Amino acid sequence: MHDDPQPAEAVEVYWRPGCGFCSTLRRELHRTGLPLREINIWNDQDAATLVRQAAGGSETVPTVVIGPHALVSPTVDEVMAAVAAHAPHLLPTQQPRAPAPECRGAGGRRWHRSGWLRSGSGWRSGIRPRPTILALC
Repeated sequence: MHDDPQPAEAVEVYWRPGCGFCSTLRRELHRTGLPLREINIWNDQDAATLVRQAAGGSETVPTVVIGPHALVSPTVDEVMAAVAAHAPHLLPTQQPRAPAPECRGAGGRRWHRSGWLRSGSGWRSGIRPRPTILALC
């Protein structure tokens, strides 16, 4: 997206307040260990213009720019693939942080980031049922 021949110093993430997709992608990208530069398009008119150019005229966020390459509404896997292809020097040298541990609850339920999961019963829900015993983590 940038015409600068210099290699990218960071992955640029264009976002706006109130965008759930932006929050999710930013949180996931922070876990990867990539160097990030986060730009709020509501505070920077040049950034909003760049996003419109990348997104065919609309202010679609999140938009991620890696050097001359732009991705509109990408997944974290798409960003990582683009970084590996276009800016491998930005890839972290150490392993990313481990995922959050799971806690075990009563009755075969497990607490996970997405909510209570019940092993073997076939249901999964982000809405937590009322447990009789809570697991301490």
